[in-house]
Amino acid sequence: GAFYTGIAELVNEEWGGHVLPGLEPRYNPERFVITEETIGKRITYDRKTNTLLLRFRGLQIKARADVSAIQQGVESKIKIANPPNQKVHAILDYKDAVIADELVDEYWGMVAGIQRDYYLSARRFDVA
Repeated sequence: GAFYTGIAELVNEEWGGHVLPGLEPRYNPERFVITEETIGKRITYDRKTNTLLLRFRGLQIKARADVSAIQQGVESKIKIANPPNQKVHAILDYKDAVIADELVDEYWGMVAGIQRDYYLSARRFDVA
């Protein structure tokens, strides 16, 4: 019943695979190396609404180079998609994203700089 399903979902999410028979994980994050290019592929721009969608679901930020690559990827995508000095609205999906403890301050400092320089507004978005 419901108890088995609840425990199974907890086990599945904790170990990242379907451990219990008959249940597969709802979401299995893809693993990839964070580079300016891979980040650029996770960002789309809608010119009609002047909105940037950043799909950072499952992102695992584990090194300073990851923080730098994310900043470069976001900034280059904004500069390509948008006229100079025009800010954009941003919608970000951070579900299941992981930031190493020693990088939290550095990462959110970088995000604050991008928000200040490039965003009109920023909202988090989550799709189950």
